[in-house]
Amino acid sequence: MKGAKKILVKCKNAGSDAFLALLDHRNTPPTGIQITPTQLLLNRRTRSLLTMSAGPLKPSVADEDTTRSKLRLRQRQQARYYDRGARDLDPLEKGDPVRVKPWHVGKKEWQKGVVRKRLDERSYEVELPQGVLQRNRYHLRRTNESAPTAPDTQDEQCNEPQPQPQDPVSGTRGLPSQTATEAPSQGATLVQPPTTPVEAPQLRRSQRVRRAPKHLEDYVLA
Repeated sequence: MKGAKKILVKCKNAGSDAFLALLDHRNTPPTGIQITPTQLLLNRRTRSLLTMSAGPLKPSVADEDTTRSKLRLRQRQQARYYDRGARDLDPLEKGDPVRVKPWHVGKKEWQKGVVRKRLDERSYEVELPQGVLQRNRYHLRRTNESAPTAPDTQDEQCNEPQPQPQDPVSGTRGLPSQTATEAPSQGATLVQPPTTPVEAPQLRRSQRVRRAPKHLEDYVLA
């Protein structure tokens, strides 16, 4: 999968055909295995722009035991080269503050989190401000920073409905009852604030001079 992505990126930068590049890649045998990916899938090579005889295009079943032994030999060789510079990471304990590798494309900042528990040898459950995630030990880095605090709930408390005062007369909750001094008299009239008139939007017309085509000069246009 990583090799296919590299091929697509290179073809995009070079402006070449990505399908032809993938076709050549599938017809090329890997190092240590003299069988191409198309032979493993179709038991034959696929036709490409390269000149070849009709022999490789004929179906031929590959030896499964020989292919598996070569594949395992190549895997052991890759593991030996990888283990030369690899080392075991120290285990994490519950409550350790860590930095988590970003998993979103385009983000580079490692987020701060806290280890909740250890699931297996290399898997941990980490609590972040966004929620709880399961991450590999390779994506976690121990830090000496303080543990992240919970998100501020002040805004949520402000949005909660406030209890309304209870009316001492009726005993129900709601708007406070108007007193005798606040209640308007029967003869008084309510004065409404003046309303500003809303102006209608002015229509704007184009000032471009219209010129008829030359082949319509002999005609009367409306």
